[in-house]
Amino acid sequence: MHLFSLKKATAVAVAAAGLCAAGHAAAAGKDWTFPECRSISGAPNVSMTRNEGAKLAKTAGQMAPYSYIFGLVPLERPNTLLAAVGSQILRSTDAGCKWRPLADLTGQTGNALLILEPAGHDRAYGWAVNGTALATIDGDAASASSVPGPGMTGLSVSRDHSRKLRFGDTEGTLRASTDGTATLRLNQ
Repeated sequence: MHLFSLKKATAVAVAAAGLCAAGHAAAAGKDWTFPECRSISGAPNVSMTRNEGAKLAKTAGQMAPYSYIFGLVPLERPNTLLAAVGSQILRSTDAGCKWRPLADLTGQTGNALLILEPAGHDRAYGWAVNGTALATIDGDAASASSVPGPGMTGLSVSRDHSRKLRFGDTEGTLRASTDGTATLRLNQ
């Protein structure tokens, strides 16, 4: 994924992440397709490129003066990408051409800047660096909760089981869950 600063706006080149993911997924037989769009709609601060940023695809709408996308992830479901703009979750089901709002978790996360981690076919988790917000995105539904401890420093999801999580906090404690975010225990 490449980040380009454009005066007061930040645009994310989806092609680098999405097309790379498409290539990896296609190589694994996951039926990803190359995006055929000439413009991006539904997410003014998300764009794509086919030439390392020399030219960005047009976007519909006005780019926000400052907007940061820390989470842009491909899911195993073909052509499906998620993006987190602050605590707002966007979803594309056509490899990044059209985006639609999936959920606004701003109130549930305290306006945290979420980083997304893919977790299987149609699931992802969003977490806030040094914060306690932990979001679960499952298909068309998203929710957020708070985790114990002073703040998260990292989150990992098992490649074999999308509900097995581990995260560390700012005090060095490692916690784990085997049921998504329903229960969290000290890792032993």
